[in-house]
Amino acid sequence: FRRGSGMSPEQAMGRELDPRSDLYAVAVMLYQALSGVRPCLPLKGSADPLQGFLFNLTSKPPVDLRRLNKAVSPALRDVVMKALAKKPKERFFDARSFREALHAAADAVVEPQHQRRGNR
Repeated sequence: FRRGSGMSPEQAMGRELDPRSDLYAVAVMLYQALSGVRPCLPLKGSADPLQGFLFNLTSKPPVDLRRLNKAVSPALRDVVMKALAKKPKERFFDARSFREALHAAADAVVEPQHQRRGNR
């Protein structure tokens, strides 16, 4: 299951894939970079780690990024969690909209700092 850790829920269920499945994989990497853990881990104590992984992947939302890393802004958390939605229709439609949301989340963090500097 380690190789499938970037697998989307619809891929695990054998459903039709589209670009949102690839964006899910990007969000998995981003989540792991920000938190230090993968968003879908096997159930602890599970007799079958693969079954636990697949259950979490298809049914259980990832732990909120801000619980794992308080330095993650709410805006960035929202973008990543949307990209990790279980249903493709709840994710970003394409890479452009994902990128724009990431830029907006970064601007939401950076802009207030610039404004504060200008007020000194």
